Amino acid sequence: MDRKNQWYSWRRFSKVNWKLNTKIPIMVYSSSWYDKKYDVERSCGAVDLSNDKAATKELLDNSSHYFLISYKIYD
Repeated sequence: MDRKNQWYSWRRFSKVNWKLNTKIPIMVYSSSWYDKKYDVERSCGAVDLSNDKAATKELLDNSSHYFLISYKIYD
């Protein structure tokens, strides 16, 4: 972690229609970030990352660290 008050939170993808030989994201473990405008540590945005691509992008762009957990099925 970068800061004393930083934390991580889980976010999920609810729509995980699988395809052979394709990485399918299922969860993200993302860090909070410091918001200078409001002087707070925050981690907000989409909870279900399947529903809003813009909110998902905002979360991943602002998070200084995140782990994307995916699976891939091979034939």
